[in-house]
Amino acid sequence: MDAEGKLLSRWPRLIVALVLAGSARGALEAQETETFVRVVPGNRVQLVNAGGQTIREIYRSPAWHAADAEPEPGGPRVALLEWKRTPRSQESELVVLGRSGRVENRPARNVQRYVWCGAGCLAYITGRYREGMDGFVPDSLHHLDLATGASSAVAGIPYPVELHWAGFDSALYARTRVLVQGAGVLRYDPRTRTLTPTTLKSVKLSPTGRYHIYRPPLSDSLLVLRTADNREVSLEKLRRGADPIGWAGGSSDLLLAVKHEPREAGSTSGMPSVVVGDMNPALTYLLYDVERGRVTRSVRGRRTTWNGPRHQTLIEADSGLRVLH
Repeated sequence: MDAEGKLLSRWPRLIVALVLAGSARGALEAQETETFVRVVPGNRVQLVNAGGQTIREIYRSPAWHAADAEPEPGGPRVALLEWKRTPRSQESELVVLGRSGRVENRPARNVQRYVWCGAGCLAYITGRYREGMDGFVPDSLHHLDLATGASSAVAGIPYPVELHWAGFDSALYARTRVLVQGAGVLRYDPRTRTLTPTTLKSVKLSPTGRYHIYRPPLSDSLLVLRTADNREVSLEKLRRGADPIGWAGGSSDLLLAVKHEPREAGSTSGMPSVVVGDMNPALTYLLYDVERGRVTRSVRGRRTTWNGPRHQTLIEADSGLRVLH
């Protein structure tokens, strides 16, 4: 085969390579420009694009306290909880904002936990505030369609206390205080409105659903279990040099961990203190691939309070805000 023939024979492979490279580059650019949100002192709600670095304030809550701001995945909205004090307790309200900061909806009161369940969809737990335990007395779980304004209670989930939206199977997972058919975690499919008991130990599922994080009662241990059979995944290699914190978010099963650092003079512990916020110390954060059992990336910087639509971690490094992925 002459030189021209060899070149032509390579075209299919070159095209595939270019397409894959373009897809990867497009995914990276999408991650770097996704909108993150946070609430800062003064009940001010701010937005930032990880790539643009420009922080924009969109809303100042008139409430006594505002917290738990989350951006809508694939949509233009932001949700948060606003709290007000009463003579006897504290009352909360779910608030939905547009990206301009205009209040679009106040769909429910006494909301204690909520999650976005896709674009235009919210799921939330109502209950009364109470100190201790989970911080509230749970009432019921609701599913809200923002397009129609229709909200419905999900029957068959007694005393829900924790929620997780799993994009990999478009389902809602709820942890309850009491067992239902022997299960402490239930799966709810909003499309079919079916409720199914699971064998999960917690709702902290990985992005693909192949694993979930479990913290045994009265223990600080973080265990990673295989969802299929609840078998523990060994993290011995990772623990030799770092402490796992939780899932890093995004679309891959990556654990976020903080690297062990030399003990400072006069310190009683060799473990770094992981504090989230603008004033926390710079630490080395690792991404650990659970499936392959190896560290894929390390970044030194400060872990921020910004929340992303896919629960990614935003690090303030010397080069600016960077998404860990």
